[in-house]
Parts: sequence; structure tokens; C-alpha cells
Amino acid sequence: MARQGITGNKMLVTFSSFSVCDVIEVPHERFRQWLRRGDVEATTPAEGQGTRAEFTAPDIYRAELFKRLVDSGYRREVAAGVVKQIDHDSIGGNILVYSVEAQKDETKFFARTFADFKQAVEFMESYPWREVRVLNLAGLRRDMDNRIKDL
Repeated sequence: MARQGITGNKMLVTFSSFSVCDVIEVPHERFRQWLRRGDVEATTPAEGQGTRAEFTAPDIYRAELFKRLVDSGYRREVAAGVVKQIDHDSIGGNILVYSVEAQKDETKFFARTFADFKQAVEFMESYPWREVRVLNLAGLRRDMDNRIKDL
């Protein structure tokens, strides 16, 4: 269920963890594990017993991105690392370019969003990594927004 509140001069719509689970289609206990490990985050974390975390639409987009990366075979730590590089403002981009490169003792990754494919291609041509992946963030947001409407 969505709740509305005012922050600064903006109306803020927030969602419970149960609503997030309905939208991204994961069991609540799995989502709670992700929260405890810091894989996904709430805009307003729960501050103790009897309080609830509050999630915004960008939180839902990032949780879905995390889920898609894990479902595609990335370890949780790597998926969380990619998602943490995408803040609330940049999740509004249309294209996500990311790369994961395993090295001897560590895994390096980067993620960056772009407004259009031309910008993404220019960036990829200049970046030294061997492999990059592209994800349609606009499509991800559209999918999530349609599910949010159905709550």
C-alpha cells in the first residue's frame, strides 16, 4: 500500500516492504535478507522495533535491478555493488551501462546511466574494459510503474 507525505515542498509517495515484494515479485523473507545484508536500501530505514521502512519508486527500481542481476547469474555482492552506484537521480536515466570484471583478489565493477543510446555508445567506445552490458532502464521503470499502479 502506498502512503503519501510531504518532504520539503514535494509530495513523496512511499511503499511498505510488503508492497515492494508484491511489485518485484519476491518473497518477503528474501527481501528482508537483502535489506539486512545491505543489498537493497529504503529511503527511510526502519529505526527499531515497531517502525517500518519506507520505500520510494526509485527504491523499487533499484530493488528490481538487483533482482534482475542476481537472476541473470551475478553473485549478490556484485549485483549490490552495481546497484549502489546508481543513486535516486541516475535511476531516472534511460540506459544503464555496466561492467563486472573479476580479477585475482577482487571484483571490479562500474555502472553509469545515460539519457540516450548515443551517449552510452560514446562512453562505451572510450572505456577501456573488455566487456560492457546494457540494460533498458526505461523499460524496467515502465514495468515497475505498471505493477505499482496495480497495488
